[in-house]
Parts: sequence; structure tokens; C-alpha cells
Amino acid sequence: MAQLKSLLNLTFLAVVLRSGKAVTIPCTTTSTTVEALIDCLYDYTVPSNYYSCAAFATAQPQVSPDEVTGWTAAVTQLLNAGGTCSLPTGSTISGSYQVTDFFDTTSGRNYCVLSEIDAVTVGSKNYFTRGWGTFVTPRDVTLATMTLHHSAPHPIADTDTPHQAAAIFIGTDSRSLLVAGRHRAALSSTSVSPPNPPPCVIDSCVNTAYTQTDPVHDADEPFHLAMVSIRTWQNAQTGGCPGATCAYLQWHGKGSSTCSSDNVFLSSGLGSGGTCYNPTTLPINRIKAELNSVFPTGTHATPADDPACTLTATRNLFGRLVNGVAAGNVCTTAGSCVGTDFGQFVHLEQESAYRSSTNYNNWITAITNAF
Repeated sequence: MAQLKSLLNLTFLAVVLRSGKAVTIPCTTTSTTVEALIDCLYDYTVPSNYYSCAAFATAQPQVSPDEVTGWTAAVTQLLNAGGTCSLPTGSTISGSYQVTDFFDTTSGRNYCVLSEIDAVTVGSKNYFTRGWGTFVTPRDVTLATMTLHHSAPHPIADTDTPHQAAAIFIGTDSRSLLVAGRHRAALSSTSVSPPNPPPCVIDSCVNTAYTQTDPVHDADEPFHLAMVSIRTWQNAQTGGCPGATCAYLQWHGKGSSTCSSDNVFLSSGLGSGGTCYNPTTLPINRIKAELNSVFPTGTHATPADDPACTLTATRNLFGRLVNGVAAGNVCTTAGSCVGTDFGQFVHLEQESAYRSSTNYNNWITAITNAF
């Protein structure tokens, strides 16, 4: 009863606050490939400057029932799929999210897809009611020959990265794919009415340069919570996440004027100082070497190669977690390269040409050969 009441309140607030109506999202039944599915769901991404403080609070996971646990348990369930696709029994998010047994006609394989059920119509557009994201794993876990976890945290802002991540996830037979469901500035100062300061926190937990809906810079965002769950699950597996065969690849896009001498800039969440990036065995150095092979005319750099480039992901919360920071301190504490986990986090900043579908096969070759 409590769960039903919470969901009714959620629906009512979403409709009233956005002056829209609820519609069912058809993507899992109308799409025939994982790439097409991700493209279809992309169209429902919550845009920039969308949320008021009240609407954002409604869209976030609720305390009663405990939707954070429901969300993270669903992610773990998919990683443990073992031939079946379903939400955990009694899931607290079943009113908002579903798990679909999805057949990809190109690969001939089935995937478990955790995705949102409903959207809200605002004007001529439909947007996710909650916007937590989409998570995909192979239904038959034995077919995931590479222990790689792909994510696209900035749909819209980093153009083409959701589709690219999906294509490389499929092409490399990887372990999981996570795509965020909100623009990184879905809650921003322009969407908040007076008084000043606004009645909700606009800044992310890590720095005033980011908004609270930027999923790599705020610890309460469902995207980050899912990434933490993925890593917790992976570390519980035999052998954990050895850098030779396992990594968390986060796909980003950069403008041509940012770090303009580099077509691709790779980092592991630390700056250029010290000797952290020296080992040739690091995942980013192996990937860089393979990129040099498949894109022989391109420039592919790490912080060691281009110390002037600031796209080092030092404020990326998941990167900090991998780089030895306790979960409760990721908002305030920088990571380090001390420990065996350094290098598992792979942050990929690419110019637009590298995100083109014409280059997917090159990326698939590079990632496959690197691991």
C-alpha cells in the first residue's frame, strides 16, 4: 500500500509540475537492436533547464519506499542474470522501471534491459518521468567474453556517445552498458524561481562548476549509484577487476577547441603530475597504442603526453572511488594512483569525428586488442 501511495503521489506531482500527461515508452517493443533501442530511449532524455526544485525532488529516488535500494538491486540482478531477465521480487521501483528480455537481431543474442516505463508529454515532446537511465547486460552471462563495463553519462551534451557506447558494448561482447537519462544540466539556475538562494541546491557535491544533475559529479545521481553497484558486483567476482582484462570505460565527447592538439584524450582520473601514467601496462596506455594502430594519422594522448590538457576527470566521483577514495568521501577527496585498482577507470574524451559510426569498427578493434 505504501508503495502504491508513493507512486500515485509521484505521478500526480509529475503531471502537475510539468503540465504534461503520462505516456508509455514503446522502445523495448519497437526496436530490433540494442543500438536502435538506445537511440529510441535517447529521444526521451530529460533536457537541460527542465526541472524546478519540486520536480527534481519528485524525479529522484524516494525514501519511502526505498527506491535507491530498488534501483541498485535491479542493477545487481541484471549482472547476475544467469539466463533470465527480471526485477528482484517485490522491487520498490516496479511502478517506474521494467526489465525486458530483449532480442538483438544483428547479434542474434538476448539482453536484459532495465529501462523506464513511462514518459511525460510536455508540449510536443515526451521526456522520462524519472530519468535515472538505462542499463543493459547479456542475458547469457557466459557470452560476455570481455569484462568491460561501458557508460555514457552525458547524453545530449556529449553528442553520439550513447549510440557509440552501445555499439562498442555489443561489438566487444562486454559485460554491461549504462546510459544516463538526464542532461547534465537538467537542473540549473535558470530553471529555479526566486527567492535567491534557490530552495534547492543547484551545485553538485564536488564543485560549484557542476549542477546537481551532472551524474559524474554528484553522489546522489542514479547514474553514479548504478556505477557504484556495478563496481561492487565486479569486485565480488573471483579475481575482482584485474587491469589486464577488466575496466570501466566512460565515453565522453569534447569540442575541437578543447585540448585541440588531441583527437582523443585518455585519463584515469588523475592529473599529469608524478609517475602514475608511466606504466605501459595501464589500460589507457594499451588503448592509446591500439588507437595509434587503427587511426594512424590521429593524435591520442594521456596526461603524461599532454600535461596542458585539463580533461583529466580528477573530479569524476566514480573515478575517485576507483582511485582509492572511500565512497563517503568522493565529494571532497581527490584520488591517487596508490593501490592495485588504479587504471581500471578509463575516461575517454573524443572529438566528434571519432564518435561517428564510420569509426565504430576501429574502436571495437582497438578495445578488443587492448584487453
